[in-house]
Amino acid sequence: MAVPCTSLRFSCKLPAKSPSLSPAQPAQSVSIRRGSSCFDSGALKLSTRRSDGLVPSVVSEGSAVETSSATSGFYKLTYLEGNSWLWDVGGLRLLVDPILVGNLDFGIPWLYDAAKKFLKTFQLSDLPDVDYLLITQSLDDHCHLKTLRPLSEMKPDLRVVATPNAKSLLDPLFRNVTFLEPGQSCEVEARTGPNVRIQATPGPVLGPPWQRPENGYKFQSLILL
Repeated sequence: MAVPCTSLRFSCKLPAKSPSLSPAQPAQSVSIRRGSSCFDSGALKLSTRRSDGLVPSVVSEGSAVETSSATSGFYKLTYLEGNSWLWDVGGLRLLVDPILVGNLDFGIPWLYDAAKKFLKTFQLSDLPDVDYLLITQSLDDHCHLKTLRPLSEMKPDLRVVATPNAKSLLDPLFRNVTFLEPGQSCEVEARTGPNVRIQATPGPVLGPPWQRPENGYKFQSLILL
């Protein structure tokens, strides 16, 4: 059975300036070792403060992603600017909402054109091996086709967990996509450590109130006792 768990929460205020994909300091990696084994992405925002159990470290442009061995109860969160993250959740490595190729322009570059501020030369080839691609929303700042098209060419069999709102965008690109409605979950195998349960939670509604909400996610390491 699963061990009891509590959510990890982070918060900060980001500047309102635009267009930029970055907050006012470089990408960060934070490693968290906790007794609990549950991680709630819905409450996650970039933290720039040091607190008990949270150790921030600057990630340079030359080595934007640093990995480490994982054990149950270990979480490493690497911020890649914008809404992009690399998460290691109990041995499961996930690439989240990547914006790694080109700018973010929502298809209207004459009106909006946001560039990386720190990781300007970072490329898909710089990523470590990932187990899953996680997509939380269907809009370009989370489901970035300029990144996802070449990523799918590099890794057509990459396993994907996503909001059903992105089905029309992801189905032509990836062969192995699991779409989760809020409340649904799937169990996935980590490369090290126990299996991890990913549960979708209700995210924002980006449109009329009757539209399906986008997704948040909760992660729980499953440890047999």
